[in-house]
Amino acid sequence: MKMVDMDKRGQAAMEFLITYGWAILAAIVVIGVLAFFLTNPGRFTSNSCALTAPFTCEEHRVNSTAVAFVIRNGAAESYDILEVNSTSTDGTSCGVVFSPELVITASDAETINAVGCSPSGTYRGDITIKYRKTGGAISRTVTGAITYRVPE
Repeated sequence: MKMVDMDKRGQAAMEFLITYGWAILAAIVVIGVLAFFLTNPGRFTSNSCALTAPFTCEEHRVNSTAVAFVIRNGAAESYDILEVNSTSTDGTSCGVVFSPELVITASDAETINAVGCSPSGTYRGDITIKYRKTGGAISRTVTGAITYRVPE
């Protein structure tokens, strides 16, 4: 009779250890997955570029020396592009000043290369375009955002 009680206690102890073993294993897996995603979230960042009207950002790329994007004039009139800047979230800035102004006619697209920066990793920045209506005197500013994973 005492032998049966010992077997039941041994079985209970074994079930206890196995149950806690599975719980500990699950916790280790969860911690590992969280560490994987939180240590380098930039690898899961999608590339995007957005501007407010009257311009749209059609294509973009970032390399080790410049931020480049194609802007399209979505309005029915021409605009003179005076200046383009891109400032990253870490404070570095690159840009281009056009002299004479770059003219973008209605529905036309132009490639802009903002130089003077050295982005690496995942580039997140704000885009500022200073422009005016062709023949006009008042300049305006349009803003946007760019995110790009720079190839290493």
